[in-house]
Amino acid sequence: MSNDERQDVSQREVATLTPIESAKSEGLYRDLELLLQEQIKAHPEDERPYVKLLELYFESKKPEDFLRTARIFNDKFRKASSQYDWEDVVEMGKKLLPNEQLFMSMNDGFEFVVPDDESESGVKKRLGEGEKYAEFFAELSSAYEEQRKNKLYVKELDRELQHTLNRPVSMMHAKQISEVIGGAQIFLKREDLSPPLTHVGISITGQAVLARRLGKERLVTASTDGFRGVLMASIARRMGMDALVFMEESAVQEQPSNMRRLELMGAEVQPVHHESLRSGDLRTVALDYCLNESETSFMVMGLDGAPQPYPQILMESVAVIGRETLLQIYAETKKLPSMLVARGGNNADAIGFFAPFLSLKSTQLACVTPLPEIVDPEMLKSGALGRGKVAAGRHQRTASRILEGLEYPSVGREHAWLRASGRLIYPEVKADQVKQAIRGFSHHEGMIPALETAHALAYACEAASKMKPDESVVVVIAERVDKDIPHLEKLMQEGII
Repeated sequence: MSNDERQDVSQREVATLTPIESAKSEGLYRDLELLLQEQIKAHPEDERPYVKLLELYFESKKPEDFLRTARIFNDKFRKASSQYDWEDVVEMGKKLLPNEQLFMSMNDGFEFVVPDDESESGVKKRLGEGEKYAEFFAELSSAYEEQRKNKLYVKELDRELQHTLNRPVSMMHAKQISEVIGGAQIFLKREDLSPPLTHVGISITGQAVLARRLGKERLVTASTDGFRGVLMASIARRMGMDALVFMEESAVQEQPSNMRRLELMGAEVQPVHHESLRSGDLRTVALDYCLNESETSFMVMGLDGAPQPYPQILMESVAVIGRETLLQIYAETKKLPSMLVARGGNNADAIGFFAPFLSLKSTQLACVTPLPEIVDPEMLKSGALGRGKVAAGRHQRTASRILEGLEYPSVGREHAWLRASGRLIYPEVKADQVKQAIRGFSHHEGMIPALETAHALAYACEAASKMKPDESVVVVIAERVDKDIPHLEKLMQEGII
């Protein structure tokens, strides 16, 4: 009989007791409680009496006592104790106090549906759409579905992300600006301090962990300039796997530094003659290899458009950003944030940041649309400030820049799904608010925000000013300001910022 079954039987037995038997049972509970409390006083560093006391409060349905003791247990033992003990506490806590954030574990927030490919229909053909790949992707989807339900998979992923990408990334309380604005406290999730191309690195690490758990020996990818190959090879070698990178012959000659990196890490590079490729089909060569070597090899994507399970692996891997946020903000405030804010545009900020909060209706989610007159100076010169023309221009640039070196080439359908879900709001701000955010955060927090990020900060300040001081707003900062410094200088000279 499982623990859950034993608990259910125990609770049913208690429910059928007569008043006298119930009183005796309550007396027994009280005696056990006093005994365990004495053990805790005598041995304060022993976690076992705490666990037994929590089980007692769960059985006797005492949520307030359970929560108080769980908080003490969390503070004293969580980092040092067996993680399995804490997970047992979490499972009991979810049943006894389903809305208490303390018991929202690192696995929470994974139950959301990845959208179908139709939202990007007509934009570009997806890799692996042919009939010969159907069984391959179906088997991989089934294997991933089994693994993602295993809490050890998430533990292994988080451990690898800690070692390879310096997770978790810090959360900063913007205390000075919060005091100036008044209202809710503003916190910044500082993804801009993490290594470059973080989302791609997280996605590849998630795939590598899955591959290792499936018993694969080799990670395989297609790389236009060698960069993704280098990143994959680094992760593969750390995890004890081989790396195979398919590249066009011309790229092999043009990227000597990346070739040296791959050579040093013992990765195999397979040159592909350009005449043997149809346009954009380098990945198909790699996929066909994996199709024929499926027992030993695993196809690694960047953020490419591909059939399931790759979109779900992407979303659930980068959701580590939101899972960290959930735990970090609880450690700071002991409650859920009132709002999360991310920048809009062609990036994955909202996807990884929002995922664990999608089912938490008390937290509002906002994705702030950048103003074209600030982020796109070429539109100012051409006079094409009409929204339709701006959108068309951005779409053309996005289509022309679907290259490996970008972090976010294929998050369009996920954004389309988020918008269609109605769970998010997509507000806009004014240029003066963006100006105030840039100058305010630079002056008060010593953090110069990039232009799109400044829009998110501007809205966060506006929203926070209307909230209570015990509420919080968290903004994800994933964009580096370096690329915007020349543009910022120009905007300042023109008086726009």
